[in-house]
Amino acid sequence: MVTQSPALPLNRAGVVVRLNGDLRFLSAHSVRRFVPLPVLSDVAGTGLTMALVEGQVLAILAVGPRGFALTVCEVGGELVGLIGADPEAVGFFEADGSGVSFHGQRAAALDVAELVRVSVRRGGSEQEAEA
Repeated sequence: MVTQSPALPLNRAGVVVRLNGDLRFLSAHSVRRFVPLPVLSDVAGTGLTMALVEGQVLAILAVGPRGFALTVCEVGGELVGLIGADPEAVGFFEADGSGVSFHGQRAAALDVAELVRVSVRRGGSEQEAEA
């Protein structure tokens, strides 16, 4: 008899995105919406990019080549936009480790909070190097 652990869900809700040709999974807990690519504005001297999305100014992270959509996610109560994470499918997917299985392929989890942390560290290093 096979028993399933109640701690590991059989399915995960979210979005499978294509990032640099690879499939990645974003949990439904973090994704808020997809919008057409907005006009981007660089913040002088910071290495940061911002955009006006539906009346809100969002920090933008380029995680891959510019695609057709901006993926808007929530991290720590703040909205952030991802460029280069284009949606492939939305729904419930079979759990596979920390990611999911999609059409027989593994889509590893994409940790948006970690992307933001790395971006902040990188931005601080760039500012120190310029000083």
